[in-house]
Amino acid sequence: QGCLNRVGEYNVLQLTVDGREVLKGAQTPRLLKPAGKAKRESKAAHDSWDGVDRGLFDVLRKLRREKADERGLPPFVVFGDATLRDLARKRPSTADALLEVHGIGEKKRAQYGEEFLDAVVGYCQENGVAMDMVPS
Repeated sequence: QGCLNRVGEYNVLQLTVDGREVLKGAQTPRLLKPAGKAKRESKAAHDSWDGVDRGLFDVLRKLRREKADERGLPPFVVFGDATLRDLARKRPSTADALLEVHGIGEKKRAQYGEEFLDAVVGYCQENGVAMDMVPS
C-alpha cells in the first residue's frame, strides 16, 4: 500500500512518507483478506484417522490430559495426537505390543504404559472392540 520500499542490494525495508503517516495515526492502512481457496484437509491428516476408533481416541485424550495436569506438563509432552491415534488404531493388549505404537519407546512405556494399556483394554472389552490390530 506504499508504506514501505525495498532499498539497496539486500532489499532493506524503508518507511515512505505514507508509512510515516500510518505510524503517526494520520492514515489507516487497509487490511486485505487474502484471496484463498476453500480449506481442504491434507491427505496426510485424512489418512492419519484411517482405522482409528474415535471413541477410544477421546478416552485416551482425556487420560493424557489428566496425566499432563498431574505432572504440570502440556499434554503433547505425555503423548502427541499421532501417538494417541496409533494407540486407538492398533489397540494393543500387552506391554510389549505398546512398543509397536508410533511414539512409544521404553521410557514412555515405563512412564505411562500401564495406565494407557488399562484404558485401551478396558475400552475394548466394554465396547466389544477387537484388540491387537495389525496395520494393513
